[in-house]
Amino acid sequence: MRMLMKYRVLFLVLLLLAVVGCKQQRIKNDTDVLFIKANELYNSKQYESAYIIFKDLADGGHADSMNQIGVMYDKGFFLDKSQEQAFYWYKKSADSGSHYGLSNCAEYYLLGHYVDKDCDKAMVLYESALDLGSEDAKYDLGFAYYLGTCGEVDYGKACSYFGSINEDSFYYEMAQAVISYAGMCGNANYELAFKLFMNHKDDPKAQFYIGRIYHKGLVGSVDYRKSYEWTKKAAENGDLGAMYSFSVMHIKGQGTNVDYDNALFWAKSGVKAGHPSCLYLIGYCYENGFGVENDISKAIEYYKKASSQGVKLASDALIRLNVR
Repeated sequence: MRMLMKYRVLFLVLLLLAVVGCKQQRIKNDTDVLFIKANELYNSKQYESAYIIFKDLADGGHADSMNQIGVMYDKGFFLDKSQEQAFYWYKKSADSGSHYGLSNCAEYYLLGHYVDKDCDKAMVLYESALDLGSEDAKYDLGFAYYLGTCGEVDYGKACSYFGSINEDSFYYEMAQAVISYAGMCGNANYELAFKLFMNHKDDPKAQFYIGRIYHKGLVGSVDYRKSYEWTKKAAENGDLGAMYSFSVMHIKGQGTNVDYDNALFWAKSGVKAGHPSCLYLIGYCYENGFGVENDISKAIEYYKKASSQGVKLASDALIRLNVR
């Protein structure tokens, strides 16, 4: 009889565990369905409806939804644009185990968005994201080494990270486009780069590089007007390199009339977004009286800030002005 009771108790325990397990799986399945639905709404630009679902899921502890709320704050989609709030949600997402949140936190430290630039912290976060299989981290690190964001340019490491991106990843073609444009893993292939960038013409980075290809005449002849149009799209969509280039185009009158007010606007926008080379441009405007009164002391102030962040043009300007 005791043995029979033991079996009955064991059966009831197993039954209870099965019921709980099924319930937990059903909750997970429901969460997955809702998250997919929210992303579909987001991709169709129904941001308010997407946010309502993301927020409900985030309140229930869903890490990837926390990250998506951060993205919406970052881009100003439905929510007021705020790097502070974006970072809050990215960190919350990262702390909850999302590789998307880890990568976005890392990017903030890498570029000095809202938080002080800290390449060491960025690399630790990227490593954690890579351990979770993040394609975002490979892509970001590829650009970091390609552009020398944390020191010297290293095409070998850039090529390695870009080349390790899975073929079915969203980032694969963009990485191949950059590799072809820069020739970092072999010879440059501008025609292929242009084709691949055009496949992603709604992406700000792609828009920037399309602008550079027109600007340099890498496929066909130089076309400043088309370069201006594509660079404008990229800058307005938040690409840092485009903000710098767009400012320069207004200084030089490339694809548009000389416009120092617009040049300063985009240089200041670039500084706010974390592009140190834009500090150099502001200094350049003060040195030459472009859109502001000529002020060498202010020019030197901006050159020093830019130089301290590794901008060679600013260091050269300080040498030219005999400033040590």
